Amino acid sequence: MPLQPRTLTKPQLHVLMAHAGSDAIDHLADNVIGIEPPQGSAPLTINCKDCLQNKAHQIISRRIGHELGASRLFETVAIDLIQLDATGYNGHQYVFHGFDLFTKFNFVYTIPQRNKATLLEILTRLDRAIKRKFNTTVVFLIADDEKAMVLQTIPHEHTAIKKEPGFKSEHHTLRSRMDQQSVQARISLTDLDL
Repeated sequence: MPLQPRTLTKPQLHVLMAHAGSDAIDHLADNVIGIEPPQGSAPLTINCKDCLQNKAHQIISRRIGHELGASRLFETVAIDLIQLDATGYNGHQYVFHGFDLFTKFNFVYTIPQRNKATLLEILTRLDRAIKRKFNTTVVFLIADDEKAMVLQTIPHEHTAIKKEPGFKSEHHTLRSRMDQQSVQARISLTDLDL
């Protein structure tokens, strides 16, 4: 006994068929047994987040790694704290992300809470891991929105803050506004005994 033909909409088939275009979905009923001709229209590229990201010619990030110009391995590491949507199986609620601007190497640690002791422990662990595995020392940390947290954690006599230069406002007004809203901090770690 043959199966009943399946009736699916074009948006359902679009996702089911790995984001196929509307023309491919139109030919589906001619070439596949058991599917009725779909009704409606497939989502446009601009309406489908996955299609939009895959077809983008350039993804613009707020990171400015290419502007800072790290000259050697692990000279400058950007750090970020990300709050998880759901608590992890081990009770951790945050992700500490470290990113080397020279090698594009990523360090990711999950942490249970966002406080001074935990952040100091994770910065110490990151510094020791880099010294042990790569035989080099981190000179600068860059923190976006976590500048205040990092400054509270690291003693002030060892901290050098430098405001990063922004783009020219006539060419990149959006970037300039972002620079004004989130001040980039460079924190010198050369004098720290972590």
